[in-house]
Amino acid sequence: MTKEKKNNYIKYLPYVLIPTVGIILAKVIMHTGILKNALKDSLREQETLDSIRIYAEPTKNRLNLYVRNKSFRAFKDMDVECTFIASSGYVLGESEYTIHDYFPKRSTKMINDFFVSDIPLQTTKVICDVKNINIIKPGK
Repeated sequence: MTKEKKNNYIKYLPYVLIPTVGIILAKVIMHTGILKNALKDSLREQETLDSIRIYAEPTKNRLNLYVRNKSFRAFKDMDVECTFIASSGYVLGESEYTIHDYFPKRSTKMINDFFVSDIPLQTTKVICDVKNINIIKPGK
């Protein structure tokens, strides 16, 4: 084998080794369950987020919130985004808040007089969506 042919093989060696090393790493990660556990946690959180409903009633710079947790997981410290709507349907604004409280599984909780400093004066309806929660792991 001449020196030129040897250099050609060396030139293409990374194209052969990189996919092989990637396949080996993927098999190791799948075997150890790291990826599977992270995916399970992500799906669990999304399932819990989808099962939470918030009903809000505006009063003068305060909100009365009714939080319904239909999931089988308890959580705490909920981040919500509220949209303030006028009687005509016009969106007056949006704000994000964190509600520091404990929400048991399969429960409904009423939070009276949640202070909100930036409710527009013409607000007649408030729609709140859950953005993030801290799920409490069983046994903690």
